[in-house]
Amino acid sequence: MHFRKYRFGYTVLLLFMTAGFRISAYAQSETCKWILADVFQDPFLLDSLSVLEESIKVTDKDQKSYPFSYQLSTGTLNIQFDNSSFPDSVLVCYRTFPYSFHQTVANRTLQTDYDS
Repeated sequence: MHFRKYRFGYTVLLLFMTAGFRISAYAQSETCKWILADVFQDPFLLDSLSVLEESIKVTDKDQKSYPFSYQLSTGTLNIQFDNSSFPDSVLVCYRTFPYSFHQTVANRTLQTDYDS
């Protein structure tokens, strides 16, 4: 009975909450870091949160773009350079998810932890 009386109010509240979550998800700003040459020669952990691969941009001080590969399962970025141009640092800009996909949650396996 109580729900029927305030059904419209609950519906409006739910609508505002849903809209607020959607807006906050899109409102994340872009993060930019200068990475030195001794760090980016090998794959390195870009951020503690998982990164949207489509949002990654790797450029140098002259705005030259560089190809890269990002592993979502480990959170590592590998920047590829040709031998003729090897900058001293690069600017990496990206957006993140609000959580980490590469973080270990449980150390269980189906073979050793379950009977059947």
